[in-house]
Parts: sequence; C-alpha cells; structure tokens
Amino acid sequence: MSERGSKFDRERHGRELVNVGVAAEAKEGKERCQDSKINDPERGLFMVADGTSTSDGARASQTVGEYAQRYLGDDLDNGIENNLHSADLTFDERLQHVDALVKVNMIRAINESHDLLRAGDKDATTTMSLTKLVGLPTGKSRMYFANIGDSRVYVLRGRKIEKLTMDDNAITEYIGTEIAPGKPFTKEDARTVDQAKSKDELTEIQSMVKRFAGPNITKALGSKRRENADLGFV
Repeated sequence: MSERGSKFDRERHGRELVNVGVAAEAKEGKERCQDSKINDPERGLFMVADGTSTSDGARASQTVGEYAQRYLGDDLDNGIENNLHSADLTFDERLQHVDALVKVNMIRAINESHDLLRAGDKDATTTMSLTKLVGLPTGKSRMYFANIGDSRVYVLRGRKIEKLTMDDNAITEYIGTEIAPGKPFTKEDARTVDQAKSKDELTEIQSMVKRFAGPNITKALGSKRRENADLGFV
C-alpha cells in the first residue's frame, strides 16, 4: 500500500474490522450452495449474496460478486486515491467526490449484473449486501454499503450493535396506510419493525403490520424489474 493510499490498513486506520458471514447449505433438489461471498480486506471489499433457491441462485450470486470485484477493486481504489489527494480541492470536496465515485460504481455493479441475469434464458435471482471500506488520510475510515433483499449489514460500536440496512419486504408497502382509525403506519414504524430484536419492542399497530406482511422478500437482483439498492455510508 502506498503511504498516501486509500486502501484500508488496520494499523493506520485503527481497529475497524469487517466480518462476512453466510449460513449456507445446498437446499434439497439443488446440487450446490446458492450463496456467494467476498471477503477481501486488502481492497476493503466485502459482500454476501444469498441466491434464491427457486431460481438459479448460484449463478446470480456469483455474477453479482464478479461485477462487484470488477467495479469496486483496484481501478476504484486508484480513483479514490487521486481524489483524496487532489491539491485543487478542500478535504470536504475530496470526500464528496469519493462519495459520488463509490456510489456510481456500486450502482454500476448492481445494474450491470442485474441486466446480465435478465438476459439469460433461466431465472436467476439473489439478494445482496455489499460494503466498501475506504481508508482516509486522517487515519479514519468510511464504510459504504448497498443492500437489496434481506442480506444485512451491521455495525458494532463498543457493545452496541446496529443494523444499517433495512430488509426489502412487504412491511414498507404499508407505509401511509391507516391500520386503525387515526393511526397511519409511518416510515418510522417500518424502521422500528425492521430493527426490533423482539416483539416486546413493538406497538400494537407495528405488531399487526408485521403479522400482515409476513417474511416474504419483495426485492432481488435479476427479478423482472430493475431494483434500486439502498445506499449509505458510516
């Protein structure tokens, strides 16, 4: 790594550690596991893709992994480095350029993998969570993430764990609906239902919507429509 490089370095940027976990096994009737993952600390690139068992999920998850490596690997790192050390920009402007660059490449990886899957003669769909960890010249780091479906990204600070992503399921379809007289289901309600660790954390209205919605996922890469991923950074 160059001394002024953008790749994440544990010694330089502290103890931010990323772990990728997949509880994976071949489903009945399937010859192989449908899931794929990327665990590449050198490039700060991490991904979990959970191929759906009702399609050629293995091809779908492998495809999105290939595009993630193509667009979020060394070429992106070189672009990030050039932006972070541009003498013509303030540090805040450099960060804005890096934010835009990572976002564009994440969207490109997602959209191009989706289009390739749709062009095939067999259904192939997958959920996905994708993260890119970027080391900053200040010694701190920034983690970008994208999510479609119910693969998840968590951040652990001290002893507190926070779920950064929100599952794409039918719960969000109830936003704005009046579940009881004078009690509409809000975006904040949807977030609470998604983040809740137990039913005791939910109000009566929130519990009702959770029961109505069920566990079904409403977004996946390779499905009939091109889905927009939830993007963010911390």
